[in-house]
Amino acid sequence: TGVQTCALPICRRRRAGHLVGALPWSALALVLLAAMFASFSGIALKRSPQGSPLAMNAVSHAAGALLTLPLCLVLHERLALPADLHAWMPVLYLTVFGSVIAFGAFMYLMQHWTVTATAFIPVVTPVLALLLGVSVLHEHLGARHLAGAAIVVSAVLMELLAPASTRAGG
Repeated sequence: TGVQTCALPICRRRRAGHLVGALPWSALALVLLAAMFASFSGIALKRSPQGSPLAMNAVSHAAGALLTLPLCLVLHERLALPADLHAWMPVLYLTVFGSVIAFGAFMYLMQHWTVTATAFIPVVTPVLALLLGVSVLHEHLGARHLAGAAIVVSAVLMELLAPASTRAGG
């Protein structure tokens, strides 16, 4: 996340495959804010007594809806439910697997792993997505994909396998 955050101001937006300009500093501020909140929530979850992942998930999603609904109205976003079963399937999949099960697993890991080890989950997730794309959708990986995945996995393994006395921040 640190490398992505540092690189964000020099990245350029693409529209129809063409560079259209630098990203605004407000985008960098929002990425930093999101990383900060993610860190704080991980530490709070680690320190909190174990509760029901389903109840915690329900409360957090209700709070998120209450916070984002006014913003949607101000920005004149179209509020609509999916029209048919085909459109509901991704919503149901993301609700069950991407939210309830994923949060329950994350909560379990926060209680049983170190905060440092758990912090690597978002770093490794894109590598897992690449592997799923190859195995499920038969996507082709180029040299840059493989090199990037190798760098990510190597860095995570170097940190996790390092003696505690040499570990970053330790």
